[in-house]
Amino acid sequence: MDEKVRTQGQMVMGIICLAISIPMGFLAAGALLSYPDPIWFVGLLFAASFFLLFISGLLKILEVRRKEKENAETIRDMQAAHVSQRMANDTTRNESPNTSTELPVLATWKFSSQEWKNFVGTERNLKLRESILLIVLSTVVIAWFIHSSEDESWTFSIVFGLMFSSLIFGIKFFLSRHATSVSADREVVVRIDREKVLINDKLFYFRNSERSLEEVKIEVKNGIKMLELRYGWKTRYGNTNDSLFVPIPVESSDVETLIQQIRQ
Repeated sequence: MDEKVRTQGQMVMGIICLAISIPMGFLAAGALLSYPDPIWFVGLLFAASFFLLFISGLLKILEVRRKEKENAETIRDMQAAHVSQRMANDTTRNESPNTSTELPVLATWKFSSQEWKNFVGTERNLKLRESILLIVLSTVVIAWFIHSSEDESWTFSIVFGLMFSSLIFGIKFFLSRHATSVSADREVVVRIDREKVLINDKLFYFRNSERSLEEVKIEVKNGIKMLELRYGWKTRYGNTNDSLFVPIPVESSDVETLIQQIRQ
């Protein structure tokens, strides 16, 4: 998912926490001012909730601002960087060690607006088929669980499972369907390094402190050759994963080298 979308979602959560804390603060003040009425004790709970929500929301907003600044700097650095031409055996050369903290850009690919439009259509079809498959599998599992554990009818279990699965995976598909879209009639420039992909001004991480690269391979769909970067991350409910697809230019001849560099 585009880092801009992720930070916007986190910003919304921070604002919601602050918004909820405001009425909680008024309730806390009213209850505390009622002392010595016994209800003043409830005010302590309201006050604790107010401070927790307010501080959580404020910290989340500050964290979003910090990430936005970091992402903007990263985008500028990648847009200004030159493609690294050094191969894996460069480390054996007698050169001064590279002390820069910036990762070298491994590939820079350019696409016309029509080429990118064709790719986006193919990518959406792939994600749509994946979402439909996940909805079906999730519906079966949820329906079986409800029917066997809650002794509900198969009709209710299937309908509930279908609605729940459609909501979860439908939202995921909706958020991802515009991830790689760009402005019409605009050349698309893709830059790739060992941690991230920059598509014009959209930044995607597949490896960082929160995510780990699981697989990188070449896929061919509808005559379009694509690089698939599958990455995973941990959630409170377990591990999950997603894929980022990038089209490969027809004239590109060093994709296998790029894959090996990314895997390092």
